[in-house]
Amino acid sequence: MGIPNGLKGIVPVGAFLLLAALLAVAAVALFVVFEPTVTSAQSDAGVRTLRAGTITDKSITIAWNTPKRQPSVAFYILIVDGRDTSSREVRKLDATVGPSEFTVTGLKSQSRYNLLLLEIDGAGLAGYADIDATTLVTPPVSPLTAPSKLQAGTVTANSISVAWGPPSSNGGSPVSGYRLRYGIKGSSSDFQTIDYAADVGSATLTGLKANTLYEINIGASNRAGHRAVSEAIAVRTAQLPQTPTATPISTATPTGTGAPLQVRREQYGAGYMIVRWDIPSGASPYWPMYHLDYWVVPKGSDPDAVGGTDFKGNNYSGLYPPGSYRGTMKRIKGGTTYAVRVGAVYWDRVVYSDVVLMQTSPATTATPATTATPAPTATPAPTATPRPLTAPSKLQAGTVTTNSISVAWGAPTSNGGSPVSGYRLHYVVKGSSDDAQTIDYAADVGSATLTGLKPNTLYEINIVVSNQAGHRAVSKAIAVRTDAGRMGRPEVVNWSDSSITIRWSAAPGAEGYEVRWWESENKAGSKRVISVAGNSYTASGLKSGTSYVFRTVPVVAGEVKNNRISRLLRVKTQR
Repeated sequence: MGIPNGLKGIVPVGAFLLLAALLAVAAVALFVVFEPTVTSAQSDAGVRTLRAGTITDKSITIAWNTPKRQPSVAFYILIVDGRDTSSREVRKLDATVGPSEFTVTGLKSQSRYNLLLLEIDGAGLAGYADIDATTLVTPPVSPLTAPSKLQAGTVTANSISVAWGPPSSNGGSPVSGYRLRYGIKGSSSDFQTIDYAADVGSATLTGLKANTLYEINIGASNRAGHRAVSEAIAVRTAQLPQTPTATPISTATPTGTGAPLQVRREQYGAGYMIVRWDIPSGASPYWPMYHLDYWVVPKGSDPDAVGGTDFKGNNYSGLYPPGSYRGTMKRIKGGTTYAVRVGAVYWDRVVYSDVVLMQTSPATTATPATTATPAPTATPAPTATPRPLTAPSKLQAGTVTTNSISVAWGAPTSNGGSPVSGYRLHYVVKGSSDDAQTIDYAADVGSATLTGLKPNTLYEINIVVSNQAGHRAVSKAIAVRTDAGRMGRPEVVNWSDSSITIRWSAAPGAEGYEVRWWESENKAGSKRVISVAGNSYTASGLKSGTSYVFRTVPVVAGEVKNNRISRLLRVKTQR
């Protein structure tokens, strides 16, 4: 047996032959007779016992008795792969007397090793000991684990801050990044994902809904393409503060209270009448809206019989002055008694005032000149009535995405005799009343974009204009549905050297899915298209250590929706 290159020039020349012979003997002992532990020595003062300590996937720690001799002792370790005995390596320890412990690094996982410790002094081989391959087996590389300690921090009505720690094992490859996934618990149509770099350990989710339970998890990826996902946590956002400007009044009292107060005639003539009323007790100056109803009361009939003849109604929202409203009954009959009532229009109902009887001035054309009819000049001219403020014109939707709607509107056709002071945009999920939102805009603004909306959801939108006199007018509402959008990227739930399992969030309206996958380097020759009914799929029979690409497409009403195809997911099978 030749002298290993690692020993040449270090071991005294007189010891080469003895060392070579002993290495040959040791090799026979190591590679032919596999005893669990072999201990021997050239002298009582030399190394006699070699013991194995900690064993990891890449290292083995060994310990031995400390030699009872003077300095100028050198130690060498012969490392032999137990499965390939031709693979040998000699390492010299950095010591003259010798430590009692040493860690052999740079080993392969799931491999058997023979270790031979040699003690050399000026006279040659002073002692040796070894441990064979039946004892020294490195374990496999620990798989990548999920990020640790995912927990919530500060929580507001529309945001949640979270933090997490790194995985306890990186799977033998550095962590390349994290993916945070969140959505309303119990829902499968509005989950979102955000990617973060490997050195990030916290994030704040914004644009959330108030008083809503969210489900959040975090996944880690390493450079080998492996991924591991944490258990989800559930966190509820805080409630919105109850401020009049942020939430329409929804606490109005039941029918019989909460109605407009002090309905009264303010000004009148032969063909018109101006009616004023005070806002309900406890109501906001801006809500509710109001509806003025009036009808002719035939002689001898019940004035409370709503409808009568010539029933008419108008919507009003102009505040004039603060604390009271007024509305105008136009083109009505002179000398006629009208029944008048005002309704407070809340989100979920209308609460009416008591009916009040009001009479217009007699028509001047129907009265002979000899009668005692007041002079026509005493009747306010109808032309003196200011034209009321009208609602913003042409409210319409523009660009629509999965979470936003752009709208535009025109100025009112009449400013009510006072310059426009601003606009207030209202929007809410159609059919819902607990999450209505308002946004105020300046008088020179004619468009806006509503953000933070839910995908595939029908929203009701209207616009209110105010003038400097305090009057307000509301447009008719429009209904706009947000886009369902592309599917999110699938995520890996399990993988091995021959299979990959993925899952994805359900797409709105989907009755099934197409899963399309192929080898990254051979798309043309390996592409597969599989129809799946559920939300997961396992690709089997794959090549080890090979990168694959996956995409999912929803099927709606029998049609494959390619415009909603998911983003690419790349996964590499294990070796």
